[in-house]
Amino acid sequence: MSLVTNITEVAIQRRATPIRHSNPRQWPWGGYHEIMGRRQRYRLVNLERLCWRLGTASLQEVRKNLELTLQETIVRDQMKREACWTESLAVGSKSYLQEIQPLILSRQETGLVQESEAVWVLQEQPIAYGQKRG
Repeated sequence: MSLVTNITEVAIQRRATPIRHSNPRQWPWGGYHEIMGRRQRYRLVNLERLCWRLGTASLQEVRKNLELTLQETIVRDQMKREACWTESLAVGSKSYLQEIQPLILSRQETGLVQESEAVWVLQEQPIAYGQKRG
């Protein structure tokens, strides 16, 4: 997965149920509005660092590329739920997840799962039916 794909995923936050012709611009809980400068309070995205990670000094360029990628994704009907984004506690490199794994306060054990060559996910381990947590 490329960094641009990851940023697009964060911005549009795939929904758990597939919705045809859905438009992430209408979803208040995704990162799209924050990246596009429409949310000023309770921001989570470090826009300066985002520009740095994408190799540009221009937030306008990031916004333009996000909008074009989003339009292309909608036109190609690629607005599908991807489990690694909706069922994981965190997504990233193995070293990043190993660093943050101890920081996740959970009542359940967590584990790393490799999704692709460069992408790992941190997930809660399933508990057998009838077994108590803890």
